[in-house]
Amino acid sequence: MSSKVFSIKIFKNHYSTFTNEDGDAELVDWLLMLGVPSSLALILAMGSVDISGNTVVGILTLGAILTGLLLNLLVLVYDQKTKHKDKEVPGDDQNRKSWQRRYSVIEEVHFNIGYAIWISLLGMFLGIAATFNPQGSFAIPLVELDVEIFTWLISFPLYFVFSHLLLTIYMILKRVYELVTD
Repeated sequence: MSSKVFSIKIFKNHYSTFTNEDGDAELVDWLLMLGVPSSLALILAMGSVDISGNTVVGILTLGAILTGLLLNLLVLVYDQKTKHKDKEVPGDDQNRKSWQRRYSVIEEVHFNIGYAIWISLLGMFLGIAATFNPQGSFAIPLVELDVEIFTWLISFPLYFVFSHLLLTIYMILKRVYELVTD
């Protein structure tokens, strides 16, 4: 796929923020951001929670609004990032460490927002795909279960993407709050 349309760097940068202050990976972050949405999506998809026409319209509306707001926030964070990067840090080592931490959080927010925009667009794509409602099913022999194609191709990813998006937006909110109150 063209690097102008899809960049793996967006994913790498976003997931690089799942670390503690020492740079070590935080398992809790991974479980929260991927395990919880996966579990929720599995429960909703297997519970045959219906995605009706009104739900699809709501999903598309939510995705469009969030994408617009996140793009605006991305521009604001980029502005702060460039201002912060160019500024000289007066004072002692403690002041410089605080300044570097602030820049690090601004950079992480920048990565998280870019990723959230991508996920929001993916959610809108899945919302559009949900309007086609493919028919058919396949059997899982070990558990003697028939699964509708719609459940695994549309419902599960749609539930996952939007629950994951909400958690990502919460993470962005927490980091922006940290920047403002610091």
